[in-house]
Amino acid sequence: MGVVERELTFEARGLTLHGRIVMSEDKIQPGVLFVSGANPTPYKESEEFNEFRRHLCEQGLNSFIYDWSGMGENEVDPAGETLLARQEISEAALKLMKHYHTDSSRIGLVVTSMGG
Repeated sequence: MGVVERELTFEARGLTLHGRIVMSEDKIQPGVLFVSGANPTPYKESEEFNEFRRHLCEQGLNSFIYDWSGMGENEVDPAGETLLARQEISEAALKLMKHYHTDSSRIGLVVTSMGG
């Protein structure tokens, strides 16, 4: 099984947001959406975390991680970073993930801190 990493953009709250999916290149498999908490490291700078996500894919789990508004390459949400804003962004990320070799009936969450 080949592992593919792809940079993706998605829309939420009128913003274009950036993330990275790690997925099987040739089969549909369950997935994990990573939702970070307050003051996280942008996903592109977290190589140890990204290596863990590659390992998950090799074990049969696709994964998607993204940055909140105002992080990494993302614009700042003029309405602010509220819990409702984070929920809407997470829902948009989950919807996107379902289009990339991920079994939409088997997606779990890994959350940290305020991401939960």
